[in-house]
Amino acid sequence: MATRFTKHALEAMSRRGLSLASVEGAVEAPDSVALDGPTRFIRQRVQTDPDTGIRWLFRVVVERDGGDWVVVTAYRTTKLMKYGAAP
Repeated sequence: MATRFTKHALEAMSRRGLSLASVEGAVEAPDSVALDGPTRFIRQRVQTDPDTGIRWLFRVVVERDGGDWVVVTAYRTTKLMKYGAAP
């Protein structure tokens, strides 16, 4: 199963300073998955910044296209509790 990125996703990731590796990690091995419509999922993963110790929740909105995941957008937040992630 491959991960592909829309143009919007790549632009948003660049603007937000998110690496491909971080986003792919959330897609491939999420801590949790939520349904966001009939074909859209939010795959999220908690990661800790090794330099600052800040815990980030990566939220990646994806759709299925055959056997592939297509990343629609991605962002990170420190509001872990808001999105149901363990603090």
